[in-house]
Amino acid sequence: MPMSDPRHELDRLLNDRLEGTRIQAFWRELLTQSGHILILKLLADAVSTGLLSVFLDLGDWIFTIGICIQAACLSQRKVNAVWGNFIGVGIYTLIDWPLDGEGFWADPNHQVFWLFATIVACLHWLQRHGSVTVARLGLVAENMTRSMLVLAFYVVVSRADGELEITSGGLWRFFWENRHEFLVWSSITIGLLLGMQAVQIQTQRQQIRQTTNILRDLAAWGMGDYAVTTAMRDPRALDLQRRDRAIIFMDVRSFTRWCEVTSPDRIATLLDRYYQNVEAAASTMRPLKVSFTGDEVMAIYASPQQAIEAACAMQIAAQSVLANHDLGAGCGIHWGKTIEGLFGGDRTRTYTTIGDTVNTAKRIEGKAAANMIVVSDAVYQAINGEAPKGYQFVERSPEVVKGKAEPLVLWQLQH
Repeated sequence: MPMSDPRHELDRLLNDRLEGTRIQAFWRELLTQSGHILILKLLADAVSTGLLSVFLDLGDWIFTIGICIQAACLSQRKVNAVWGNFIGVGIYTLIDWPLDGEGFWADPNHQVFWLFATIVACLHWLQRHGSVTVARLGLVAENMTRSMLVLAFYVVVSRADGELEITSGGLWRFFWENRHEFLVWSSITIGLLLGMQAVQIQTQRQQIRQTTNILRDLAAWGMGDYAVTTAMRDPRALDLQRRDRAIIFMDVRSFTRWCEVTSPDRIATLLDRYYQNVEAAASTMRPLKVSFTGDEVMAIYASPQQAIEAACAMQIAAQSVLANHDLGAGCGIHWGKTIEGLFGGDRTRTYTTIGDTVNTAKRIEGKAAANMIVVSDAVYQAINGEAPKGYQFVERSPEVVKGKAEPLVLWQLQH
C-alpha cells in the first residue's frame, strides 16, 4: 500500500523552521497585524472611560474574540488575506449592531474599524496581484496605514473629551495645531520607516526561502529525505548504530554489452529515465535512502514488508523503460542487522548502511535474472511467506554465494 511522500514531511518541517509553528504563526499575526486595531481600541477605551470599563464592556470582549479568530484564520497560509481582514470587524458588527441599533454606525470607533479594514484589504489585494514594485509600495502603504491608526484613535479620544468637532475644518485645524503637528509627522514618518523595513525583511525572507529550497534539494539528493529530516530533528540520531534494515539491490542485466554498441547520448537518456521511474516507484514505500551507482539502484527500508512492495513497483517501473531496449533488471532483497549512520570525513559525509546484510543483498541480486525478484529466507520468514496481492513465492534450490560458507535459501517472487 503506497505511503505518503516523505518530501512532504521534510517540506513541513522546513516550513515550521522558517515560518514557525501554527501557535507561533498565530501570535505573530496577532501582534504584528490583526491585533493593532484591537490594542489601540482598548487603549482608547481605557483613556476615555477608565481601565476597569474595558474589562466590563461586552463590546470589547466581542471585538477581542473576533480579532483572535481573524488572527487564527490569517495565520493559516491558505486563507485569503484580502477577505480575512474583515473577519474580526465582521464578527463584531454582526453581534454588536443588533445590540446598539441605529447608533452603531454613528460611533466613530466603528467607522474607524471598517475604514481601516477596507484600506488594509485593498492594500493586500495590490500586494497579491500587483507587480513587484506595486506590491512593495502596497506594503509600505499598509504600514503607514497602521501607524496612522494612532491618529485615528487620538481623534476618537479627543472627540469623547469634547476637544474636537469632527468636521473637515475642525479636523484640519486640530491636526495642524502646533501641539499636534509633531504627532502627525512622527506617525507618518514612523509608518514610512516601518514600511521600508518590512520590504527589506520580506525581501530577505524570500531570499532565505529560495536558498533553503536549493539547499534542501541538494541535501535530499545526496543524503535522502529521511537523513535530512532526521538531522533537523535530532542530529545525534544519525550517529552510527545497529539497526534492522531491508536492503534492495537492482541491476540492469547485459547493460555493459548494450553500452558497447550504443551512443553515449542514448545511454544517458535511458539511464535518466530509468533512475526517475525506479526512484518514483521506490519512494511510494518511504525508503530511508535510494542511491544510484552506474546502472545499479540500492534502496534501504525500515521493514521487509516495505521492501517487498517497493521491489514489485520498482520492477514494473524498470520494465516500462528497459523493455523497449531488450533489457531487464534483476532485483535482490535481504533483511538483517546493519550499521547505519553518517560515514565519512569532515568535508564529505554520506548517510548509508553497511554490514553483512548489505553484502548479502548484493550477492542475492546477482542470482536474479532479468525481470526477476529474489529474496532471502530471512525476508520470507519475516513476512510469514505472505506475498503481495497478485504475486507468489517459489522456493529455489539453495545457492552458494561469494563470502558465505553455507548455501543460501532463496525465494523467487513471481507475478
